[in-house]
Amino acid sequence: MRGVALLLVALLLPACHGGSRGTIEPAASAGGGGAPAVVEVSWSRDVWPILVVHCQLCHTSGSGADQVPDMRMTDSATFYQTWVRVFAQCNPNLFRVSPGRSDLSFVMNKISEVAPLCGQRMPLEGAPLDDADQATVRSWIDQGALHN
Repeated sequence: MRGVALLLVALLLPACHGGSRGTIEPAASAGGGGAPAVVEVSWSRDVWPILVVHCQLCHTSGSGADQVPDMRMTDSATFYQTWVRVFAQCNPNLFRVSPGRSDLSFVMNKISEVAPLCGQRMPLEGAPLDDADQATVRSWIDQGALHN
């Protein structure tokens, strides 16, 4: 019976894939084994759209624009330059985004912790980023925070 259940899971799992972003997926191989393949996360395709939906309004004309004026989200290229390898205003010991190190990136602390190192959890208005969006940002940072 356990063998049948495992077979069903193996057959149905690909149908439930749904194209999640920034997650690890099984690599296709003839033998059924193999190392997992990392899905490349793109700044322009995956990360910027998350920021536009959850952050841009406040960081363009709201309190975020007033409190952190160098983080105005007017366009993707300019914002990337103010985010990556730039020290955080309220914690100058951490980069906002430290390429390859989401654990040392201030932005991950701000979007994932209920009580971040300083200030409040982002976004201030609306619900926190869901787990999938947080994982996308985390994966993009861990993959080197490329401007792709």
